Amino acid sequence: MTGAASRTALAVRTAFRRPTLAAVLLAAAGLWPSPALAAEPPAGGSEPRARLLALADARRFDSKALAALAADAEPAVRAETAAVLGLLANPGATPLVAQLARDRYAGVRAAAAAAAGRLVGTLPAGAHQREALGGELRRLLQDPAPDVRAAAAWGAGRALCPECDLWLLQRLGRERTPAVQAAILQELWRFPGTLWIKRATGQVTNRDPGVRYAAARSLARSGRPEAVAGLRRASRDADPLVRMAALEGARGAAPGALWRDLLAGVADADARVRIAAMEGLAGPQGVQERVVAVRLAGAARCCGAQLQAIVAAGEPWVAGEALAALVRTGEPGNDVTLRAWLASSELARRLAAVRALGQAAKDQPALLAALADPVAEVRLAAVETLRDGAGAAVTPAIAGRLADEDPVVRAAAVEALAGRKAAPAEPELLRLLGRERGAAVPDAAVALIGALGAGKGLPDGTRAVLEGLTGSPDPVVARAAWQVLAAHGVSRPLPEVKTGEDPAFYREVLRWASSPRWLEVVTVRGTLQIALDTASAPLACFRLAALADKKFFDGLTFPRVEPDFVVQGGDPRGDGWGGPGFVMRDELALTPFAAGAVGIALSGPDTGGSQLFVTLTPRPHLLGRYPHVGTVAAGFGVATRLRVGDRILAAH
Repeated sequence: MTGAASRTALAVRTAFRRPTLAAVLLAAAGLWPSPALAAEPPAGGSEPRARLLALADARRFDSKALAALAADAEPAVRAETAAVLGLLANPGATPLVAQLARDRYAGVRAAAAAAAGRLVGTLPAGAHQREALGGELRRLLQDPAPDVRAAAAWGAGRALCPECDLWLLQRLGRERTPAVQAAILQELWRFPGTLWIKRATGQVTNRDPGVRYAAARSLARSGRPEAVAGLRRASRDADPLVRMAALEGARGAAPGALWRDLLAGVADADARVRIAAMEGLAGPQGVQERVVAVRLAGAARCCGAQLQAIVAAGEPWVAGEALAALVRTGEPGNDVTLRAWLASSELARRLAAVRALGQAAKDQPALLAALADPVAEVRLAAVETLRDGAGAAVTPAIAGRLADEDPVVRAAAVEALAGRKAAPAEPELLRLLGRERGAAVPDAAVALIGALGAGKGLPDGTRAVLEGLTGSPDPVVARAAWQVLAAHGVSRPLPEVKTGEDPAFYREVLRWASSPRWLEVVTVRGTLQIALDTASAPLACFRLAALADKKFFDGLTFPRVEPDFVVQGGDPRGDGWGGPGFVMRDELALTPFAAGAVGIALSGPDTGGSQLFVTLTPRPHLLGRYPHVGTVAAGFGVATRLRVGDRILAAH
């Protein structure tokens, strides 16, 4: 169906029951039948649920209203109250979360466990409520219900309290339920130290494939040399997902330590394993299996004639990969092709050339010149490519982009300078931040706020400015200022958001969400039919459907394709920085990001907009940290065929 634009009519389908958390964790490892992923739609017309939705959307902590909702007769309302309390980042939520953590219904206790983890992770260091919430997590790890123990394990990984890793290891030693073992193992990589690595290594021979997968994932994400022995063992597992997870460890650890395992993986019968192996051999940047030979040729500095032929063929993504590989080979004459692409009138070629220049130290002057390109997307690519570049001219050249006319380029320049430990001094940062006041796009202001908070201390003048910005009408700016203050121990309520919506709006959202809803995305490679997860994220699903009704997505592209991980589209800028002109508050749930899950891309808390991603393989590290808005019910093969730059023909 490549290039097909037919709009298949979808029959209304029976809603599936919401899976238990144990099913969620197995599904995240790809070990649960896909129908269990569809959530039961929420009941419509519930006044308590409408009040909760309004409070969550406004990020408003109304202690009296929330106390009443926490005592509601319906367990589902109490569970949703716990979830909302976790999102409001208010110390006053602590006694209510503790109350709900002792509820007679396991589902409510599980929601309270996740909320406790979120609250600990957002409260300022030293807040006495952190200790109380940590105690609740420790107690819930011993709960008789497996779903509650699994949620508490997730909460401990979110909280990262000083003793949380020890509590998890103690529970792991006694735990007999595979789904809970997996929940514990997949959080361990987040903790410092190496005490857990030996325990995780022992679990790569567990009889349960979900447990082995979780152990391999944590070992792979740790990036520690002590994990290599376990990764080698897991790379020979009978389950392909376990082998894939193990070989992904080559990205963090030294690839040489897993060299033989990676070479064996290239010949694996499963494409996911082959891609993981090829990525490990070619380097840290993602590749598609079709073009892995191109990347490997560049890494091996060979095959110049073949690479030139691929460049001449002109297919944008593949040719751009070949150009970068040619630059890596260092063969004479390649600079002619590179300069021709830099001078091209085609944006895709100029972008590919700028990114390829990152491989050629001798062509740094050409890369510096790209900072003055008339197209903002090229200037942005140049800033991002130069971020790690050497040479005395790089830092002042990036600093010159602090006055760029495009706010995203300004934001990238701030972040690049901060990454180079060359951010402007505090007075200059404050001056630049003052210039961003009232800007329609908040990215530069957010980057400057982050740079102001990067130091060990927070001078009084900076603190005063940030406290003032917590009242900004832009919720992204207000939240960014609040986060920096919280990181420096300044306790303030989470800034409220003026949503402009009345109670009738939230009742309408719940009424709309009470029926099965679908989003059909027609691309040049075929059609993705997405069952929207209106139970986990009713507001986000409602707003995405409204964007589709306005034909917002029609004609947009997929600027990000990371094989074995995600494809991402819905950005009107086309560079990963764009959105619909508004942001949505995060609706976070412990719903699995199995293969085919659809989520909202974020650049920080409450920054979601129109950019959607589809996971190509199970990604449990996204669980509870990104809004889950749907599942690809049909057309998953289309997602695996998408390439960078492929276009969305229609969405409805």
